[in-house]
Amino acid sequence: MAAEIPLAEAARSSIESWRIVDGSLRVRLAGSDEERAVQCVCGRCHWVVETHVTGTRGILAVKCHGCGRRADLPLVIAPAVPR
Repeated sequence: MAAEIPLAEAARSSIESWRIVDGSLRVRLAGSDEERAVQCVCGRCHWVVETHVTGTRGILAVKCHGCGRRADLPLVIAPAVPR
């Protein structure tokens, strides 16, 4: 099982990658190799997730499946590789 990261801490961090595992949102923070489960203040780790990317800015918009709390988590957007 992945270590947990509180929602407030995840919202102050830069998310480098994310995935859903058994309904749980797992994120990897910039500069870390560790994958962590985002935990809501209600104690749940299950989220409804949407990504929003505009130019070089990315947001992972999350809503807790348990209590409905919402947050925007900053995504690291890799620059496009020229062809």
